[in-house]
Amino acid sequence: MKIFMSVFIAFILLASCSDNITGSFPEGSYSYTGYDDQGNLIARGWITIAYSDSPSVQGEWDIKKIGTVKNIGPQVGSGKLTGELFESDSIWIELNPQFRDNNLQLTGFCKRDKITGKWQWITFAGVSNKGAFTARRY
Repeated sequence: MKIFMSVFIAFILLASCSDNITGSFPEGSYSYTGYDDQGNLIARGWITIAYSDSPSVQGEWDIKKIGTVKNIGPQVGSGKLTGELFESDSIWIELNPQFRDNNLQLTGFCKRDKITGKWQWITFAGVSNKGAFTARRY
């Protein structure tokens, strides 16, 4: 019985130490937090952004929804992202750049190791939902 309890406690400790939302964060990534238009937490995960000499940026993302929230668009899952960084320190990112319909667009401002801004779920009908996000360099 002691062995069973020891194994059970070890399992619980290991599970509590891991990030049960997204797993491990890639080096240099940003921790992503999404909010609905009322300010409620709806999504959490990570994004990577590779900057270059051009204004274009590329990266990857892995984001999970929090709770039973609905209509947050395709900011849930994982994939490649593209975007552009402007001289005014503003940034524009598409999480699903291969789609004009059902795309999630992030627009924000970069300050040191933090990006804050708005997300919009874009469909053929227009903006289907929106909210705020923050991304902090991990």
